[in-house]
Amino acid sequence: MAIGLVVAAAYVLSAKLGFRVALVADQVTTVWAPTGLAEAALILWGRSLWPAIWLGAFVANVGTAVPVWAAACVATGNTFEGVITAQLVLRFSGFDPSLRRVKDALVFMVVGAILATAVSATVGSMTLCLAGVQTWSRFNVLWQDWWLGDAVGALVVAPTLLTIVRTPWTRTRRARVETAAIVIACAVMTETIFGHLFRSGRPSSS
Repeated sequence: MAIGLVVAAAYVLSAKLGFRVALVADQVTTVWAPTGLAEAALILWGRSLWPAIWLGAFVANVGTAVPVWAAACVATGNTFEGVITAQLVLRFSGFDPSLRRVKDALVFMVVGAILATAVSATVGSMTLCLAGVQTWSRFNVLWQDWWLGDAVGALVVAPTLLTIVRTPWTRTRRARVETAAIVIACAVMTETIFGHLFRSGRPSSS
């Protein structure tokens, strides 16, 4: 119960930060950290934690310019993304959540960053269009940016959390700072290249 509440709160906080750099639409950003958080949490503590992911995603999305039913659908897509990842990677024989082996990292990359993220991108983009928040003519752009944001979040955040939790934390303070700096730098570089974070102004979501 306590872990679930912490995960839900962390999801909401990271989602709010992600929305601040949304460009294509208020609900779509090219660096979506909650994906990595959700996938790592469900791998580490079990798929039974999915209600916490759904609650966090719903609370985060209900505060945006979408109807309540749409926020629920988007939250469902986000939850499926994490559940599918945990379900599939843990079915691989000998999968190590700490990703110490190249084999484990490749499995997570294919499932968590490529396949499962397509589910969330499809559900989310269709929901925004069905709700009238976005036009169908923008579906492809929405889908591509949604998928990219979730994929980057999975690749940057999930491995970091999985490694920290599963590996005994005996590193020096300098090593921890360097690790955090690398993660932040990767996110900033990705947003700069793909999301144009440092450009003035924001494209209108017509």
